[in-house]
Amino acid sequence: ELTEANAGLRAGEAAKALQMLSSLPPSAEAHNLRCQVELTLQQWNAAADECQKAVNMDGSNSDYHMWLGRIYGEKAGHSSFLTAATLAGKVRGEFEKAVALDAANSTTRADLAEFYMSAPGLVGGGTDKALGFAPVASHGAAAGAGNGRAKTNAGGTAATGSRRANTHTLITEIDARPAAPSPRGSPG
Repeated sequence: ELTEANAGLRAGEAAKALQMLSSLPPSAEAHNLRCQVELTLQQWNAAADECQKAVNMDGSNSDYHMWLGRIYGEKAGHSSFLTAATLAGKVRGEFEKAVALDAANSTTRADLAEFYMSAPGLVGGGTDKALGFAPVASHGAAAGAGNGRAKTNAGGTAATGSRRANTHTLITEIDARPAAPSPRGSPG
């Protein structure tokens, strides 16, 4: 049962969760949970494969794209500089897709904003993008069509501690501001 496997993962019993998942029929939800288990076990390639299967089965699920972006970030953090730079584009793309699918999802927005704040400009990062992103996302995907950018750092996206708190604080502060005008001059 997916619920039991999820509970096992959350309880720190990743191996047990993986065993439970192996008996279930393939589904996007099962593949996404396997991705999270493999991520916990630091099996980057297996996690990426499972996340990609979840996205392939249900490409309209924002969370599946978010997890795929996160695993690409983890892979980047354990790769050479050139590989990490290539993976950063994938992370950005998955986070952008996740936000485009559900602009109200604060977790995906925080991941994207953190990417912008952490990643070098060479791979699409920049504080200016983080500041410009949050108002667009908070006022709906339609207002920011073509404006969403992905957040990923070449050192991994599983943000922790003060950086995650700072990112959430930044988004909260930006959300309190009035909507930014559309770059094309049309209403947002």
